[in-house]
Amino acid sequence: MTVRVLHPILTVSLQSVSEASYLWIGGGALLAVLFSVLLIGRSRRNSHNAHAPVVPAVQERDEEITQPILAPTVDEHYPNTRIRAAARTDPGRVRSVNEDDVVSAGLEDDGGEVRTGLYAVADGMGGHDKGEVASHTAIEAMIGALESNPFFTQGQFKQHDGDEKVLQALREAVESANRAVYGKRMDESTNMGTTLVLSLVLNGKAYLANVGDSRAYLLRDGNLRQITEDHSLVERMIANGQITEAEARRHPQRNLVFRSLGTEPNVDVDLFVERLKPGDRLLLCSDGLSNMVPEATLIHIASRERNLDIACRKLIDAANEAGGKDNISVVLAEVLSAEE
Repeated sequence: MTVRVLHPILTVSLQSVSEASYLWIGGGALLAVLFSVLLIGRSRRNSHNAHAPVVPAVQERDEEITQPILAPTVDEHYPNTRIRAAARTDPGRVRSVNEDDVVSAGLEDDGGEVRTGLYAVADGMGGHDKGEVASHTAIEAMIGALESNPFFTQGQFKQHDGDEKVLQALREAVESANRAVYGKRMDESTNMGTTLVLSLVLNGKAYLANVGDSRAYLLRDGNLRQITEDHSLVERMIANGQITEAEARRHPQRNLVFRSLGTEPNVDVDLFVERLKPGDRLLLCSDGLSNMVPEATLIHIASRERNLDIACRKLIDAANEAGGKDNISVVLAEVLSAEE
């Protein structure tokens, strides 16, 4: 299991939930803020793979990892709302190595209330174990950049003085992740790269950053809306009217992206802000889910299943039942009212 401890004096204890396990990181550091972090690493069917990466395997497929979060958050429009979330990853039915990496984290205040959430999905590319190394490197660098950013270390996030500083912190974190992956790519003379979609839920808003074709959706009142834009060949072809969305799912180059982390020394980062309300659900996923499962099925599972962990399991099952041609990762977070 890969663990990034966000402060050197934090204490760590292992918890378990049913078949799944997660790490709860707590302590009295980081300006009286506690970070509990889950890094869902690469579950793989063959942990003895000859090309096993430097990062250790997390779990076998039947022991996927999740971290349910039930956490209060505060917003002037929706006071006393809470957040809960679950996350899972799976290698799929074709690939033996899971090159995805997933993060789900809660940020606590002095009273033990989690007032925000950090969620991310990275889908590595490069073959053998290189994609796995790329996604791991990107997640590690992203978290390190957020941890050291004055926006958090100096408590600026408590001042609620607009969206620009939040988005800038996310941009810098993704740029740091790009530099880390690019440096490893150059050092090892490989073609590794990774997507990264990231969401920071803070003060009733979701702040998002994206590079690649991993996606973030907003599920509201039974409707699913894609927030991010895919940086992929088929997305350009759809925009130009060359193919339909249905044709894109079957296109032989549907996995080809024109923007990713690690391929160039600098990268453009797409940024988004969404105001949330009770009942909203955020869905982050790799293309192993979005390419395999039609939107109607995503809506049916993600909106009707009350238990978020079961919803994540069902989404992965649906992708596998459709062929499971790629690694599958999903994060599902919900904003709750005080009464729920």
